[in-house]
Amino acid sequence: MSSRPGVNDPLQTISILLFDSPERPSAARLINAFTTRNEPLPIAGLGLHRPLQLEYFLSQRLPPEQAALINREPNSPRAKLERMVLAHYPASARLETIIALLNVDPNVLSVALMSSGENENTPPPPPAPPGPLSGQQSS
Repeated sequence: MSSRPGVNDPLQTISILLFDSPERPSAARLINAFTTRNEPLPIAGLGLHRPLQLEYFLSQRLPPEQAALINREPNSPRAKLERMVLAHYPASARLETIIALLNVDPNVLSVALMSSGENENTPPPPPAPPGPLSGQQSS
């Protein structure tokens, strides 16, 4: 990544699911290291190829008092979503190299390249056709 992309340049996004273990970096620790820049990123692949942006997969996180539920069920879907982060790279980034590094990182459970639009707000579904279920009369 030799140059910073312009405001309108498209981004490529990788989803990263972290292992659940007190000895391994959490999503919160990873995000904190990225935003404060006070420490190196605890995931080697992200440290070598620093993303432009790193964020939680879930924009609304569980409050701390409910975190115990996640600790009791670390393989539940919600627990996995809480451990997932999104790394955003410019279109010019060589994601195959980054993904290969992340796939061998002992702190990473899985990595996936997200297709464009997958991490954006999806439009609402089209309106239902006229008929008995929509409450409208068909003519």
